[in-house]
This record gives sequence, structure tokens and C-alpha cells, in this order.
Amino acid sequence: MTATTKFRGFELAELQYKTAHFGCNLCSNVCEITKVTLQDDEPLYYGARCDRFDSLAGKADNKHPDLFAARNRIIFDPENAGLEIEKKISLLPYSGQVRGRIGIPRTLAMWDKLPFFAAYFRALGYEVILSPMTGQKIINNSVQAAEPNICLPAKITHGHVEVLLEEEIDHIFLPALIDSDHANTQTRTNYTCPLIQTQPCILKSQFDFTAHGVNLIATPFHFYCEPKVRKELTELGRSLVNDRATVRKAINTGFSAQQDAYTALQRLGHKTLDHVEAGNLGIVILGRPYNSCDHGISLEISQKLRKLGALPIPIDILPWETVEVDRDYPYMQWHSGKRIIAAAKLTQQMDNLYGLYLSHFNCGPDSFILHYVKEILTGKPFLNIELDEHSADAGVVTRCEAFLDSLTLSKQRFNRQRRSSPVPDHSKTEFDSSKKLYLPNMLDHHHAIEGALIHFGIDAETLPPPDEESITLGRKYATGGECLPFIITAGDFIKLVTKPDFDPKKSYLFMATSSGPCRFCHYFAAQKLIMRKLGVKVDLVTPESYSGYAMKDLGASFRRAIWDGIVAIDMLQKLLWKTRPYEVEAGSTDAVYRRALKEIQEALINNGRAGLVSSLPKIIAPFKEIEQIEEDRPLIGIVGEIYLRVNEFSNSNLARLVEELGGEARVAPMSEWIAYTNYKKVKDTWEKREIKAHLKAQIEKKFLSHDEHAIARLFKEQLSVNDLEEPLTTQVIAHSDPYISDAYRGEPVLTVGKAIDYTIKGFDGILNVMPFSCMPGAMVSAVSTLVKRDYHLPWLNLTFDGQEQTNLRTRLEAFLHQAQAHKERRSVVTH
Repeated sequence: MTATTKFRGFELAELQYKTAHFGCNLCSNVCEITKVTLQDDEPLYYGARCDRFDSLAGKADNKHPDLFAARNRIIFDPENAGLEIEKKISLLPYSGQVRGRIGIPRTLAMWDKLPFFAAYFRALGYEVILSPMTGQKIINNSVQAAEPNICLPAKITHGHVEVLLEEEIDHIFLPALIDSDHANTQTRTNYTCPLIQTQPCILKSQFDFTAHGVNLIATPFHFYCEPKVRKELTELGRSLVNDRATVRKAINTGFSAQQDAYTALQRLGHKTLDHVEAGNLGIVILGRPYNSCDHGISLEISQKLRKLGALPIPIDILPWETVEVDRDYPYMQWHSGKRIIAAAKLTQQMDNLYGLYLSHFNCGPDSFILHYVKEILTGKPFLNIELDEHSADAGVVTRCEAFLDSLTLSKQRFNRQRRSSPVPDHSKTEFDSSKKLYLPNMLDHHHAIEGALIHFGIDAETLPPPDEESITLGRKYATGGECLPFIITAGDFIKLVTKPDFDPKKSYLFMATSSGPCRFCHYFAAQKLIMRKLGVKVDLVTPESYSGYAMKDLGASFRRAIWDGIVAIDMLQKLLWKTRPYEVEAGSTDAVYRRALKEIQEALINNGRAGLVSSLPKIIAPFKEIEQIEEDRPLIGIVGEIYLRVNEFSNSNLARLVEELGGEARVAPMSEWIAYTNYKKVKDTWEKREIKAHLKAQIEKKFLSHDEHAIARLFKEQLSVNDLEEPLTTQVIAHSDPYISDAYRGEPVLTVGKAIDYTIKGFDGILNVMPFSCMPGAMVSAVSTLVKRDYHLPWLNLTFDGQEQTNLRTRLEAFLHQAQAHKERRSVVTH
């Protein structure tokens, strides 16, 4: 079969051409335009945000409706379809009596939830001022000033806020939207992106709203639980209007407006699918409303597709809530992930629908969601485009042209294939004790886990420490945006299962998981897909944080043994870091430490937690014999991502390097995470009135505290009070609360809280470590400017991606110099 194509391909390389550059001043975008004049052809223009110079403009195939424009009118202007939504919008109160003016940035969740909040505030008597559509000026200002470690859709919030602060507004609305409503899901969580949850925290580090005379409204909202969000909306409403009836009416008005918008979107979607079934080619833009419908950061990709003869379809007009997602992906905790997976399934089911996955650089969730979409769309072509602030029109147009041409060539071949939608295996905690359980070598605490498992009859073995081959293999099967701990652990598993003597029928892989908004939830599922690609049928054992990492048939005694082992190793590591910088004989402390780790594991194997507690005094006694010099060094606290802050291969031996440069390090303990998950379970079960589960969590809390203090007492002769006494989780959260709200679940709260705990205890500097593209790490990096300002403490954020850190030593030298100066100032004040 011969097919024609508009794609010029390598022919262009032989043509003569000339280029010219000029600036367009016809709007505020001030685009830099490049004109390319081809031999014997019309000139081409690129660089414009509009189609003013587009040679395709006059030839556009506009037989298809502009669904993105229709969709945006429903969200931003349901009452006046003719309003120019590119301009600033002012929505007056229904009654006309203005109590004040509230500015709302047209970013992130507002591309979905604006109907609710616009109606809610207007019903309260407030005029809503919505920032303009994203333009080049907003992008440029945002990129220059925003937190650099986040995606472009999150960055541009800075520019939108900046525009609003130039308006005469009384309040600016930057909610912490924790989760979202979803009509067809029963999973425990339905989170928004972590950056949406913490956008007010990040923006507070960039703007002094008080200095601008503007009140920041940063209320956390939990839309996944209607009674809870109604309570939150009531509290906010009462702070703005002292009238219960008005507030209650405003809440109901908001829900009604949002439902009207959803209904209109679905009606548009049904018409669209009828259009597709009639034989028209539909391209579903698999993304989020705020990155795919905002023409400023999507490079108007929907308009480009229309000009090329396709029908681009926004994801949220599809009947995605009718698609079953929970059964196949019960671990999908993100609302956007559920929506993208549902849309991908619909795309797979219809002959004339194809997918274009639109992502932005540094999007954490997409690095894992893309694994699942590739599996769902197996056998059906789809295009993946990743944009950032540097992306250009020309490359996008070329890829879209080539993609659409490929659909014409592949359609008949695809239609003859059987559709399949591979389903990743679910999380499991039960296993056959006759099989061997392999643990990744993530932290030294694996000695405690392995020892407890063996004691309880499980044949467990920890893999060798990671190395360069781990990273190479992990990257080979990654999408490119996953965090470093995932890549390394995946590589370690690949090394194991590709050995000639590995028997998958007699083996399990161990990968714990969690129920928070972090990507850690998806490690096991993505690694399972990698095993499938390798043709290895091996099960993963995946205990979850919400259950206290319970494993079926092992019971509470097993978890208590692991807890005691983890606390013991936390204390042992403090002994290591307290002693090693001052040792006379190099390597003597490491030798004692390594021997102690093995003895802790053996004690657990032989006699469980009772054997561990009775053996600890003898195990740690050799530390007293290590000869040390007397020296006064600055104390450095290392906080951040749990794996990275301790794993020496991943963090370039950070603690050792601090010691080489004259410091004494402490690393936040592993036990803080387990205590935090218990704290959350106590709180959650009480809020949901799950009395039996709440009492169980309270009992577990008492055992955790009792054992922690009992083990700490065994170290009191060798450790200071500051090392022996870890703060309560509630204290850590209280420290963090001015910077990151407890409404956000996970690591950032602990990182900031523990850093402040170190500061209060007299430390002289903080190192915050994070993997490249780590969303929790980016949050901490953003708010660290405020912590540094408030506590007058040196703070350095370090990002690791598995590549050699050529300037790490230089940066640490400067940091240690600051820490030493801080120590000397502190010494003068104390004396």
C-alpha cells in the first residue's frame, strides 16, 4: 500500500535556505520570530505564540470543532461565552455588594476547580480577579525567580501571583488542594500533585504578601471527603463573612457550579465521541488541564494538531469517571493519574482515537504514569512530548506531523491486532516461606529487617551494595524522569534476576511501599513491569506504611522486632558519626561499626527482639576502646530523602566528606519515618471514627515509644542527651508547621522539622539531600530560604542524580567554612 505524506524528511537537508530574526511587538508576549526562507518554497516562521506568522494558518483544516476553546469557556466563563478569556477576568458578586477583592492565579488546580471557588467567593460577596492567560512575560518572570527544581506549570504560578499583586486586591487565594473528588474510585487516597498541595508554602518563600498589603488565603482542602471539605470551607467562609447562612449557601453554590461545569464538559465529550465514531481522527491529549489546556505552556499544541487535520481532545471532557481504574491500579494515589489511565483505556478501546502524552520536564508523577500508559496502549501508536520553558514550536510541529503520518500508515496493521491492557500485579504481603526473599541494599537497617525475617522463618537475603552497574541497568529500563532510589533498586533487581542461577519460581523480591503522595508508592509496580519486559515471572512482596509495614501471618511481634532493630541501628549510627571524625587509627571505627551491624542481625536471628536488647551492651562496648583525639568541630545535620541521606554510594559518601572537611555529621534517623506513619494512622482512624483501628494504632504507639526509650538507655554511657532523645513526631510537625503544613503527608514535614530540631540542639549547619526531580525535595529547597532567614543558620541543598558530582567538594568546603563561622559566633554568644 502506498501512502502520501506531508513530512519532508531528509529531503530538507539538500535544500538551500536563509534565516532572519525579528521581534514581534504586536502583543505583550514580544515573541522572537525566526524566518526561514526555503529554496523554491514559501517562507516558514517559528517562535510565535500565536499563528500570525504561521504558513499553515491560511491552510488550516478547521472542519473540526475547537474543543479546547469550548472546554476553557466552560471553566473560565460559563455565563458569557463570548468573553475574551485571554484578558484579566473580573467576576462580581451575585448581589453586586462587594465585600472585597480576591485574586486567583489561573494556574494548577484552578484549571479544574475555578467554577467552584469563583461561585463560592462571589456568593460570599467578593469580587474575583482572575489572572490573565499565560504569556511569554509571565513565563520569563517565573523562570527567573521561581524555585528551579519544579516543573514549568508550577513555576508559572510565580508570574501569575506577580501580576495579581499589581492589582488592587485584598486577598490572594493560593489553596493547598490536598485531594480531589472522584465519582468512580474507592481507593483510600486521591491526591493532587504534591506541588499543588504545597503551592502556598512555596510561594510564601518567594513573596512577602504582608508587605504588599494582601492577605494570603492558604487553606488546605480535602475534596475527596465531602464532610471534611465542607468543614474547611465553613471555617474559611466564617473568617470572611460573619454569617452562617451566607457561608452555607456559598458552599452549596460552589458545589452546584462545579457540577454544572462537569455536566457541560461531559455533554461536550459525548458529542465529541460521536464525531470520532463517525470516522474522524481524534487525538486525546493525555495530560492535566493545567499543562495541556494552557496554550502558553503547551505551545498551543491543540491548535497545531487542528491545523494538521486532527481533532485534539481535552482529557476532562471524556467519560473517564465511567472507566474502572481501581481494580487494575489500586496503588494509583494521584487523581491526575487515575484520569490519565482512564483516558488511555478509552483511547485503546476506540479505533479512531490515539493518544498524545503531553508532559513537562521535571514532572514527578508522569515518570511513573508513563510506564502504565505504555502498557495500556500496547500495539497502538502514541506520541510522547515533553516540554519546558526552552521548547520551540518547530520541533513540536515536526513531531506532530510525523506522528499523524504514522497513524495513516499503521491504522490497518493495528486494527488487525488483538487489543490488550496489561495489568500490573497488586501489592501483596503474603508469601510462601519455602521461597527466598531478596531485599534491596538501601540502608544499613536491612540488617535488622533481614534478621527479624529469618527469626520468623523466612529465608531472607540482602543484595550486595549498589554500584555503577546498578545505575546503568536501572536507567536502561526507566522512562528517564524517575528518582534515583528507584533507578538504583531497579538496577539491583535486574542484576539479580538476570543471573543464570536465579530461579524466579523459588524467589520473591522485597520492595516496601507507602500510601502518601510521593512516587515511592509506584516503585514496586514499575519494577514489576520491568520484570515483565525481561520475561521474568517473579512476585514482589510489598508491605505498606499505612499498615505499619505489616506482613501477613507474621503479626505484631515481627513488626516490633524490626522496630527495635531499626532504633538500635539508628543509635549505632550516631555512635559511628560521633566517633569516626576523631579516631586516631583510620578505619577503626568503621570496623567496629560493621562488626556491630552483623552482631545485631545475629542477635535478632537467634533470639528475636529479646536477644537484641540483652546483647546490645556487649555489641556496642568496643566503641569505648577506640582511641580518639580531642577536637572541636562544627556539627552538621544531614536531612532529606530517606534513602539518599544514608546510602553512601548514592550520596557520594556525604557524611565522610563532611568529616574530611572538618565537620561532625549526624543523619536524621530512619525511625522517625515509622513513628510518623503511626502518628498519621492514629490521626486518620480518629477522624474517620474507625475506633477499633484507632485503639490498635494507639497501642502500637505506646509500644514504639516504650521500646525506643528502652534501647536508648543502653547507649546513655556513650551518647549525649541530644543524641539519645529524638523529638516526638508532634514536636517535629510543630517545628515544620510555619513552613509546610501538616495537611501535606510525607517527608518534607519531617525534613524541615528535624532540621529545626538540629538547630535548636546547637548544630551549625544543615545539608538537605534530594534526588534529581524529587518533588518533596523541591518543596524543602523552596522553604529553606525562610528557615535560613529565621534561624540564621547555614543551609545547603544538594541534588544527586547518579552522576559524578564534580563540584561537590568545593561547595562543601564553602559550606563548612560558614558552619565554622557560625560555631564561633555561637560560642561567643554562649560565653
